[in-house]
Amino acid sequence: MNKNKNFIIIGAGGHARVCADIAFAHSKYNVAGFVTKVDGENELLGDVSIIGNDLDLPELRGKYPYAFVGIGLEKNTRMRWTLFKKLLTLEYIVPYLISDKAIISHNFEVGSGTIIMPGVIANFGSSVGENSIINSGSIIEHDVSIGNNTHLAPGVIVNGGCKIGNNVFVGSGTTIRNGVKIEDGVYVKMASKIISDVGKETH
Repeated sequence: MNKNKNFIIIGAGGHARVCADIAFAHSKYNVAGFVTKVDGENELLGDVSIIGNDLDLPELRGKYPYAFVGIGLEKNTRMRWTLFKKLLTLEYIVPYLISDKAIISHNFEVGSGTIIMPGVIANFGSSVGENSIINSGSIIEHDVSIGNNTHLAPGVIVNGGCKIGNNVFVGSGTTIRNGVKIEDGVYVKMASKIISDVGKETH
């Protein structure tokens, strides 16, 4: 298998290691290392070392053209977005990652920096924007639109025709009724049943 695209992951926690695992399974990418907030050079996390901290990102760009935000924050979505925009400013190429254990329609659109985890089912005519997380076992039905920097936690069910905005967090095991709209910045608690439109002022 020829992996000729050197790839770094920003973060070194559990989500970052899951990102690395999915990237390892992808034929294009070689995971070169993790980049963290603090120094930890040569510390191993599984088979991959920490190779620098956030201040090293401009220098690392010369060696590693591909990068990915591997921080899975529940409430502080703004930090993930700031890091994503920083990578673009530094002219990193930020791909999307799709697990080989996900079932994805050929007509499903995925934005830069988004990760689709194992067990996800995404159906025809749906889309997800940039720097989003679609976590393990989530189901996205037909004609669903999901915005930028949005996180569906494990086991979320989004029924057909839903519109989910930017910077939204949807907790594990939540079910969203067909046709529902969720506005930007909404935080949905785990195991919720969403049967009508949700705005920040109503949730």
